[in-house]
Amino acid sequence: MQLQQFSPKMISITQLRRDIDVLENVLAKNREALVVRNQDVLFVALTFKRYQEITSQNQKISIDEAVKGINTFRAQYGKTKRKNAGSSYIIKMRDETRKRWTKRF
Repeated sequence: MQLQQFSPKMISITQLRRDIDVLENVLAKNREALVVRNQDVLFVALTFKRYQEITSQNQKISIDEAVKGINTFRAQYGKTKRKNAGSSYIIKMRDETRKRWTKRF
């Protein structure tokens, strides 16, 4: 049975078990490969260079810089004032439901 591949990065687990060169070929072309079983992704295989790129991207900005950015964004736009926010909306809907049920009986 042939699997319909949606992406050239996808490899079935049976293909990988039969021949490891399939994985090496996909990694040479795309630098990452998805190993799947049925419709589930079992794992993502990466080349070493791609792994280093991904791990270094997450540490570009420090927490202090992020907090400063959030504070400047808040100062620019402020808070939005809503009439029924969160819990007050839930309370209003509960009261309306209660009124509807008490009218019936």
